Amino acid sequence: MSGRSLTVLTPEMVSLDLELAEAGPRVGAFLLDFAITLITGVVLTMLILFGIGFAAGSSAIAAAVVMLVWFVLRNFYFIGFELAWRGQTPGKRLTGLRVVAADGGPLEQDQIFARNLTREAEVFLPLIAISVPHLVIPEAPVWALVATIVWTAILAGLPLANERSARLGDLVAGTVGVRIPRGVLGRDVGGDASPAGGAEGEG
Repeated sequence: MSGRSLTVLTPEMVSLDLELAEAGPRVGAFLLDFAITLITGVVLTMLILFGIGFAAGSSAIAAAVVMLVWFVLRNFYFIGFELAWRGQTPGKRLTGLRVVAADGGPLEQDQIFARNLTREAEVFLPLIAISVPHLVIPEAPVWALVATIVWTAILAGLPLANERSARLGDLVAGTVGVRIPRGVLGRDVGGDASPAGGAEGEG
């Protein structure tokens, strides 16, 4: 293994050596997924604004629907793909990463929900608060913006402060991002035994 590794003992008492996903690929995977959600969100927003805003003549309803669509998209995009692809999203698949349970057991649905819903507080809300603070707190004071920046910086540096390079969502859910080995990822950590380079084969 070229990077840092993690040794886990599965419920079947099998010792597995997993290569931890490095920061670069994990950021790359997230940016790819973010780009996909951004493009999809922009297209849906245009359709909603033209469909509801003009047809129904209600910009307020259209705006509310747009906000709901963005919330669902930025959260359930990750949840949906990780449920369907056993710990992968399109970004993770392209960068050769996967999310697994840190204890070596199968990746559970509640872990996928927990790690991805936490991202709202880790990434998206701070980004919204920094870029358009009036949407979060009308007439937000300067100290609120500074606190948001500090909060974002702390969470961004969290993977550097623990041996598993885990972000907050991984720590809450008990998961870890790993690089898919060139071989077969066992059923216990990957959910199936598909080859890393195959259709199933950060973050």
